[in-house]
Amino acid sequence: MSRLAEPPVQSMSALADHVAQSVLEAVEPRGIPYSFLGLCLGAVMAYETAVRVEAAGGNGLRSIVAAGSNAPQKGPPSVDDPIDFLRRMGSPEDVFASPALLEMTLDILRSDLHLFHSYTCSGRRLKTPVSILYGRDDTLVDRTAIAPWKDLATSISVDELPGGHFFLDQNYDRLLCRLHGDLLDTPR
Repeated sequence: MSRLAEPPVQSMSALADHVAQSVLEAVEPRGIPYSFLGLCLGAVMAYETAVRVEAAGGNGLRSIVAAGSNAPQKGPPSVDDPIDFLRRMGSPEDVFASPALLEMTLDILRSDLHLFHSYTCSGRRLKTPVSILYGRDDTLVDRTAIAPWKDLATSISVDELPGGHFFLDQNYDRLLCRLHGDLLDTPR
């Protein structure tokens, strides 16, 4: 069954609660290290999930990789023209060539923006290190809006990589090496 048939999530808090509970029940008891990776709104979700995992005493989380995202407390990006926004994101031309695919993509974007507009950053400072990655040509990430991540984690690193908003597509090897290194680090 397609997840597209499901109603969109309406609350970042409820979603983070659900994901954190799943991690605490399914991953933490196994004693294996893990990392969260989030792109754009997913980076905010990774942060909020980590807040809940840490508050519950989870200790397997080794890192958060926040990719293509301004700091959570900076709020959502400005979207005056959704189609232009999708183009600036680097959406494939196939999306724009198909009215049905474009409408589906716009519905998802509207849902994500609603989720982000209704979100309030918890502001809790994480013990888990946060790696901020962004694409050199990403027009959606404001370089000055990355800096406030430092207020949300005791340890951050920031790396610019080649590419636009979907820079991870061309940087998988670098990403996997980073995650592998994070997971092999000694426990906190």
